[in-house]
Amino acid sequence: MGPLAGISLLAAAAMATPEGSPLCASTPEVCLDSLYELSIESMRQRSYNSALTPLERIDYRRTQHTYMMAYTSDSLALYSRLDFPASIDTGSRFPLVVLAPGWISRKQAVDWNFGLDGKSTYSPVIDSFVEAGFAVITVGYRGRGTIRGNRAQGMAYRDAWGNGSYVSPLFYAIDTLNLLAGLESLAKIQWKQWLPMTEGKPKFDLNKVSLWGHSQGGDVALTALAVVGKNVSFAQPVYAASIWSGNIADRFTQIDTFETMATTTEAFMSGDGTWTGSSTGRNGEINPDFVFPWPADWIGTLDTASDDWTWQAGQWSTSSVFEARKRTYREMYKTFNQYVSNLGDSDFNIFRNEQGKTIVEHPTSVAQVVPKLGGFHSADYISAPLSLHISDRDYYSQPAWNQDLAERINRSGGTARVYIYPGNTHNLKVSEYDWFSPTGTEAGAPLATARNIELFSNASFSD
Repeated sequence: MGPLAGISLLAAAAMATPEGSPLCASTPEVCLDSLYELSIESMRQRSYNSALTPLERIDYRRTQHTYMMAYTSDSLALYSRLDFPASIDTGSRFPLVVLAPGWISRKQAVDWNFGLDGKSTYSPVIDSFVEAGFAVITVGYRGRGTIRGNRAQGMAYRDAWGNGSYVSPLFYAIDTLNLLAGLESLAKIQWKQWLPMTEGKPKFDLNKVSLWGHSQGGDVALTALAVVGKNVSFAQPVYAASIWSGNIADRFTQIDTFETMATTTEAFMSGDGTWTGSSTGRNGEINPDFVFPWPADWIGTLDTASDDWTWQAGQWSTSSVFEARKRTYREMYKTFNQYVSNLGDSDFNIFRNEQGKTIVEHPTSVAQVVPKLGGFHSADYISAPLSLHISDRDYYSQPAWNQDLAERINRSGGTARVYIYPGNTHNLKVSEYDWFSPTGTEAGAPLATARNIELFSNASFSD
């Protein structure tokens, strides 16, 4: 690395390498010879397969059939949820939507009910698709869900990679790709034993399989799109796709943004420590480490001197962007050194430049591979029509990232469109706080769903 300016700190990661890692000794399946194994190029070269099997019929809504399904991904026993309209026309086929859900905590993942309680963000989305005549398959990633007392396998992957490395979505993308490859097995199911005698056999249109992802599921979906697109070895095409508030920037950018916005006020406060919606304070002072003007939508007030700020103080207890990034990258490198053989004892360098801005430098072995993880820099491969639905103030999926991706896809001969919903939350809803969602703000989710139905029906945009 070159000479450094300003304040410098070497953050060495003198951790155990995979050969000596007790974690790899106990769970060798989660360890990698190289991070490149998870690059888009590598994932495009591997094979995918599965088969879906009904486990139980769920009494969810009278207007639709709902089943818990079993499938396998890399020899792991996983689950999914299948919904389709109760009225079956024997002469028609249901177009399919594969739904990639977003992040949940480890504790939530164990008992995740696939939105069957009707309270999740995904319940109205699934129901709307079914009402429009689609079948919907909700992906259960490794380690997510317990059916009939049996947990989905693969929690070790989440434990190893569901941290500051932000690698776990790549394994979830593999699960999604295996499920996609197994959709043809739906035609082989003996549906008579699972449906009322009066019902016909459901048929599914594998020429109209669309992909939908939200939040971390958007990251999953984008990776899957980059693997499937223009890939003659992947038999199941994707007809169209939509991402809501998806985490679609590269891993370095995600870390530099998410962790800082979630742990330190310096990421969104101006130079004089007030919130002005910009890096410039009321006195003209500039915050060189300003990240994004809008913090989380659930904050009651941005006045840190207010009594109402007290309960929020612990959330943003990290002193600075510098400290927040240092901690997250230290965690990332600890993971890499524990689980990736060819990285050795890699480290990073963090410092403030002469302008006071935090800079992070990475060794070549990491810097060359990490941007190749996930689909953000693989626009050339994304061929399915893609709609991106975002809030104008969501730091998990910033407008600039979405516009950049769409422009690159369009320049590469694909088709992408960005829809922005002002004042909306990460879930495309209206916040209870006026500072985030001003009076008159309309929730974007219903309109985004309607736009998705049009796209998934015709592979074209209505507006």
